[in-house]
Amino acid sequence: LAKEEGLTDSRKGSQVPPPSPVMWTSRVGRVARLNACLAKVTRRRCTCSASAEEAYDLHRLSGPRLTDTVGQLKDLRIQEFKGSRYVVPSTVAFNLNGNGRTWDMIQSMGSVAIVLYHTELDAAIVVRQFRPPVWASQIGEDGRKPEVEAGFTYELCAGLIDKEGLSPKEIAREEILEEVGYDVELESITEITSYVHACAHLGTEEQIFYAEVDESMRASSGGGLSDDGEAIEVFALPMGQALSFVLESEVPKSAALIIGLQWLLDAKRAGGK
Repeated sequence: LAKEEGLTDSRKGSQVPPPSPVMWTSRVGRVARLNACLAKVTRRRCTCSASAEEAYDLHRLSGPRLTDTVGQLKDLRIQEFKGSRYVVPSTVAFNLNGNGRTWDMIQSMGSVAIVLYHTELDAAIVVRQFRPPVWASQIGEDGRKPEVEAGFTYELCAGLIDKEGLSPKEIAREEILEEVGYDVELESITEITSYVHACAHLGTEEQIFYAEVDESMRASSGGGLSDDGEAIEVFALPMGQALSFVLESEVPKSAALIIGLQWLLDAKRAGGK
C-alpha cells in the first residue's frame, strides 16, 4: 500500500486510523490485524469441485484426486510469519512530488508457466491444486472458515525460477515432467510472452511458454513432488470449452491460465502453434 506519514489510503483518498503501538509491535497483534483485514473483504464462494469438471467436460488424466487431497488436509489456520526463502515482506521508500512515501511489497522469485496442448485429445492441459492463500482469503468476517474445496484453483503447469544454473526454459521442461508427467524435448518449448505478476505488491515476472504433448511422451503420472507437499491433479480441457472456461468467473483460475488459453485459442484459429 502507498502511504504518507499520515497513513493516507491512496485508493480512496481517506485517512486510515493508525494502529495502536501494540498492534504494530506485537507479532500476535500483527497476525490479528491481518486476519481482521482479510475478514473485511466481501468474497464470493468459488466453484472448483466436480461441478466444474462436468460443466466443461474436463477429462481427468492423472495426479491425486481432489477428494483424496481434501481428506488429508488438516488443521488449517493462519499463523504469524516466521521468515521464508520464498517471500520477504519489505517496504520501498521514495519521494514523489516532494512528498516522502512508502510502498509495502513482497520480494519473491520469478516464475514460469507453460501452455500445453495435447494433440491427440485436442485439449489444453490444466492442473488443479490447493492454494492456501486462496482458502485463507475467504475466511468470513465472523471468523468462519470456508470449506477446504474453496482453496483449489485451476492453473497452467508452472513453477518458480529457483533452480540455480537452469534457464527458465529448462525449468519449464522440469515442471512439465514433474507436474503433468510428459517428457518434452527442450527444443520444442517456445516462449510466448511474459507479464508482471501482482504488480501492486509483488512485481515479479512470469514467463509463459508453449509446448505440445501426446501420450507417446508420457513418462509418469505427474502430480508434483509429494516430498515438497505438492498434490497436483491433471486435466485435459477440450478446446471447444476453453473460452467458456476462461470467462466463467465462478471458476477460480490463475492469470497465466487466462492469458495462456486465450493465446492458444487465437493461435489455433490462425492455424499456427
